[in-house]
Amino acid sequence: MVQLTSSQSDWTRLRDNDIFKHQIPLPQSNTNAARRMRTAIILGVLTRLVDKFIFQPTYLLDEESGLREVLRDEAANDPVKERYTRGILLSMSPDEQEANGESIVHHVVEQLLDIANARVLLTPEASATFSEALEGFVRQCQEQWKIIQRGKQKLEPSFAYSASSDYPWQLFDDTIADAKDERHSEELSATTAIESDIVLIPRIYHVSTKPDPDPITPGCVLRKTHFDAAAEELRNSLPSAPFTHATSGRHRNRPRRAMSVTGNSKPFLV
Repeated sequence: MVQLTSSQSDWTRLRDNDIFKHQIPLPQSNTNAARRMRTAIILGVLTRLVDKFIFQPTYLLDEESGLREVLRDEAANDPVKERYTRGILLSMSPDEQEANGESIVHHVVEQLLDIANARVLLTPEASATFSEALEGFVRQCQEQWKIIQRGKQKLEPSFAYSASSDYPWQLFDDTIADAKDERHSEELSATTAIESDIVLIPRIYHVSTKPDPDPITPGCVLRKTHFDAAAEELRNSLPSAPFTHATSGRHRNRPRRAMSVTGNSKPFLV
């Protein structure tokens, strides 16, 4: 159970943050639909923050330097050159990379709790414990990514949808990972369209000279039917406060580091 006594403006900040750009309805109740939406929006924000800040080819440069896109495009043209360039960059200024990596972990935690306002869902007693657990999880993601940074293959996550019979999309639901009775989440077939659904967990793709990158992990989507159930509850409970779209300014507090590599590159799996 979460605290449900916060102001409407606090909940609006959570829903309309500029990190997770999908407008998810957030009923202030503890129904299954409401809990599902709260979990989905926190997961959606977290995965996008990890993708943006943690899943970089090196921590020497700012996340918007363009280096990630340059190396991604090069891997599709000349994988050997991309791997060599990435290796050289990773060997430079190891102490600075380590310090920057630590700063990035704290930045991701701050972005989720304060900028995206996930604290609105936490009681004061739970806030410190959750913050510590969140930092540990983000650090684990970073440690696993450091292995990928030094790997021979060029791996990249993507939130875009593409069909795959080998790695069908998993459905986000309350029954996911119930270890007691070994239930598993439902899967979408390779031909199922999810244009109206929301990707919460991206797939990881192997980028190579092949025309289309190959997914090597499944991703997870929130079905539109679950979204609609929460929207209906919100309309019924707040008839005078319809669910509307709002815009918010872009927040970015971490100072930029100098860019030493630039490039113009095409988007990946948009």
